[in-house]
Amino acid sequence: MSIKNIIFDVGGVFVKWDPKLVFRKYFNSEAEIDDFMKEIDFYGMNEKGDIGIETITTMIGQLSKEFPQYKNALLAYDVNWIDTIAFEYEGTRKLAQDLHKSGYKTYILSNWEGDKFRIFDSKYKLIEMVDGYVLSGDVRIVKPDPAIYKLLLDKYGLKASECVFLDDLEKNVEGAKNVGIEAFVFKSAAEAKKDLESLGVKIK
Repeated sequence: MSIKNIIFDVGGVFVKWDPKLVFRKYFNSEAEIDDFMKEIDFYGMNEKGDIGIETITTMIGQLSKEFPQYKNALLAYDVNWIDTIAFEYEGTRKLAQDLHKSGYKTYILSNWEGDKFRIFDSKYKLIEMVDGYVLSGDVRIVKPDPAIYKLLLDKYGLKASECVFLDDLEKNVEGAKNVGIEAFVFKSAAEAKKDLESLGVKIK
């Protein structure tokens, strides 16, 4: 079957996320930041947010009480969370727009806590330029669980064989392939365009 739908991840594809951008104001070195993040299990907190167990704001409140010595840094992460977006990758937005202009449907499938994503999107406005989206934090399923890919397909009535998925992580690419969606590891918009064209996608 011909490709009709292109599904994008967000972090590592549209934008670069770097939580250390907030924490650098509160620590003297990268080593101190690394030790702090390890001590509070920062990435464990983030994963809980991604799967919708608790909101980042709630967990920050709890951690601020558990680690009062880090209260200012923790609260800054919550309040100034948008500052963790380092930059927007060159070309991805245009690629998505060009695909849409060329008659393809575009979707977002991202591991992201819902509240923070909506803060992000109020600035970057990705949702308004795609045909649909699924966030892990909203549905309480994270990539590469096959269920989240199937949920997107079912929600929008898509056939796996007519879809391509772009994600910066190999495990998530493999997750898509496991449910019959062609997928590529995203490295740049230019390379993604070549990958899509190799499947017969024609971009005006």
